[in-house]
Amino acid sequence: MVQLRGVVRSQGSAHRLRRGWLARPGGIVTVDWRQSLRARQDGRFEPAGQWAQDEPRINVAAAEPKRRVGQVPEPTHPSDDSGASAESADSLHLHDQDALHDLSYLPPSVQRSVRTGVPGHTTFVTQALQHTRSDGSYYHTVTGLRLSEVEAVVVVASRQQDSTTWQVELVRYTFRRAPGAPSVGSSTRERLV
Repeated sequence: MVQLRGVVRSQGSAHRLRRGWLARPGGIVTVDWRQSLRARQDGRFEPAGQWAQDEPRINVAAAEPKRRVGQVPEPTHPSDDSGASAESADSLHLHDQDALHDLSYLPPSVQRSVRTGVPGHTTFVTQALQHTRSDGSYYHTVTGLRLSEVEAVVVVASRQQDSTTWQVELVRYTFRRAPGAPSVGSSTRERLV
């Protein structure tokens, strides 16, 4: 679960948002938690209630997801080629800026695969962590989901201390949509395998 930065406004109200997701061979489930906010006199916001969970959204895979797994070396010479689009970071939503920052730890070829794999995304969440073991050694992980109404890409990557190679798994999904069915990502009771 990732807490998204900033205040989200919808239908005249303001709230904070946390987003969780689970990717399985049968599809992807996303769940949001919201906490209402109220404006203070100084223009900032404060909590106005408890966290409440939204209905989970189930995106059912139309076919077996395409999975790529491998070792991806860090480039020997830093490059500006991260797959960045012509958009400036300032023009992006705060959530996208945070996701792009987390992706920046990965090799440029992996960044490109995630950024360009799902045009018109509705959800883009990532998490970059450094884990420390009891012996003091550490390793890094980056996980992320970029999702649209019709497709998604999931990245799971890790790198051991002082390694120049990332272990990367990229999984691509296309989603099923039956005629007359609610749009993909809407609340359904379908079961994922």
